[in-house]
Amino acid sequence: MTFWRGARLLGILTLGLICVSCGDQYRPVAIPIVPPPPDPESVHFVLVLSNNGIIDPGASSRLDVSGDTNIGVAQLGLGPAHATLTSTAVRVYAANTLEDSVSSFSPNPGSTATVVTTTSLPAGSHPVFVHTTESGTVYVANFGNNTVAAISTTTNVVLNPLIAVGNQPVALAETPDQKKLYAVNQGDGTVSAISLVDRTVTQTIATGTNPVWAVARSDSARIYVLNSASGTVSAIDTVTDSAVGSTSVGAGANYMVYDGKLNRLYVTNPVANTVTVLNVSVDPPAVLFVTPVSAGPLTVAVLPDGSRAYAVSSIKNPPCTSDPSDAQSCISSGVTVINASDGSVRKTIPLESTVNITAALQSGTNTTYTYTLISGPALRPGMKIVVAGMADAGNNGTFTLAAANAGTFTVGNSVGTTASSQSGTGAVVVEISTTFPTGCDVNGLGIPGGVPGGVRFRVSSAASAESTKVIVGKCDAGSTAIIRTSDDTPVLDMPAPLGTVTPPNGGNALPQNPVFVLAGP
Repeated sequence: MTFWRGARLLGILTLGLICVSCGDQYRPVAIPIVPPPPDPESVHFVLVLSNNGIIDPGASSRLDVSGDTNIGVAQLGLGPAHATLTSTAVRVYAANTLEDSVSSFSPNPGSTATVVTTTSLPAGSHPVFVHTTESGTVYVANFGNNTVAAISTTTNVVLNPLIAVGNQPVALAETPDQKKLYAVNQGDGTVSAISLVDRTVTQTIATGTNPVWAVARSDSARIYVLNSASGTVSAIDTVTDSAVGSTSVGAGANYMVYDGKLNRLYVTNPVANTVTVLNVSVDPPAVLFVTPVSAGPLTVAVLPDGSRAYAVSSIKNPPCTSDPSDAQSCISSGVTVINASDGSVRKTIPLESTVNITAALQSGTNTTYTYTLISGPALRPGMKIVVAGMADAGNNGTFTLAAANAGTFTVGNSVGTTASSQSGTGAVVVEISTTFPTGCDVNGLGIPGGVPGGVRFRVSSAASAESTKVIVGKCDAGSTAIIRTSDDTPVLDMPAPLGTVTPPNGGNALPQNPVFVLAGP
């Protein structure tokens, strides 16, 4: 008996050593040979917030960094607008503008079910922004009552009292040393400096007209504020809490991101159709490059390795389908890849797919087309495509994809004609419905003149932590594009979680509308 007990103990210890040697994460072993996971980098993740109209709760989707799958969905509140991670990345906080609340949950993919905690805010708060560089406290900008709320991450309750700031706070920036928080007040063109020792406002700093965004420098010595109407970036000395100069980036600039590796700011301007790159090692920030990009840049993502920036554009086009009676406009989205070394354009990436069509097979009420992908992500069911140029007129038209594979797609088309060796084109379009608006066409709080229930970012973006992917949320399309950075190619277009609303003419529920992308570690 002693011998067999010893043998069993030796076997257990051997299995334990094998498990330890497999990596940092423990995985229970049920069979002797465990197949490898689909992607070795799946510990990295990106979160995509999506809106579900004004009466139904939105969601947060967790995507693995490979872009292969949506590996978890958390239900949020009404009108989610912005999200942040704690410094340890163990909890996500999302502001629900229409519900006066903040949703929080663990992003851990090992959870069998995502448990979401709701923290209520005073009625009329209209939270639009959440931010922290800490593990113990998260801060919320409340546009509706001109306050900043502090939430304990231990209890998920609001710490009293609320912090009174300027008019219409729309953004926050906390210094990495966790000593100060800065609230950007769009309504009166000021920034409130808040000491985090006692959470009191110590200084109010005038910056410019319609400030919309702020970021902190990695050494905590400077805060940079983007003033949209003034067209400037103001630098604030965090020791004296005073402005130390500003740099022109053009009126209408709407967003900026800080590159900690190169100590730079990247600023998008959808009016001038440019990205301005600033060196922030000097006061005021010095212009390094001004790069022309595709029309309508709304956001920019910078690779953590400092090599490139990806400016994401979105513009509204005139009627864009093949039906002369269709007066609906369409949204065109694309990405301009910028080399960080000299500001040159490396590549322009369309986010709506185009294909060459060589054949059609009609069967019953459906027609299947043979195609080759020319640009954009792979086709998927639910996309709307305009087929043109086919010799048989019945094969042309605007259709919704019922099925899509690597070389064929199928649509409902009962008047199609079987044909081979023909040449045609297919262009995916994203229509803006005038009879069933998604809300993407309405400016949200944070944009001057925006309203609750609108959208601040019609397209949003983030780079994955290891610089291999750029993720783009497309509000109107109801999907998220995945760009592989090794060759700057869109490899996937993932639909958002299904919403609870159906079109007025019936049919399946539509996907929700992505409104914000947040990169995890």
